[in-house]
Amino acid sequence: MKTSFYKMSLTTGLFLVAIYIICLGWQYLLTDVAIKTLHMQLLSLTFPGFVWLSWGSFIWGAILSVVYGLIGVSIFRWLHKICCNA
Repeated sequence: MKTSFYKMSLTTGLFLVAIYIICLGWQYLLTDVAIKTLHMQLLSLTFPGFVWLSWGSFIWGAILSVVYGLIGVSIFRWLHKICCNA
C-alpha cells in the first residue's frame, strides 16, 4: 500500500503539534520546582529559541514540530524503500 508523502508528513506533523500543545499544558500540572525546571530545559533543548509564554515561541515550536515530522517521515520512507524495496 502506497501513501503519499504529503499526506503522511501532514498527519505526522499535526500529531507532533498536538503532542507539543499537551506538553505546554502539562507545565501547569507540575508542582515540583525541579521538575518544572527540567521540563523547561527540555523544551528549550528540543525547540531552539523557545521562551515560555510567548506567542512567537508557541508558533515557532509548532513549526518545528511539523518540520520534525517531515524529517521523521523522510527518514522512515527512505529506510522503508531500502529495506522493503517498495
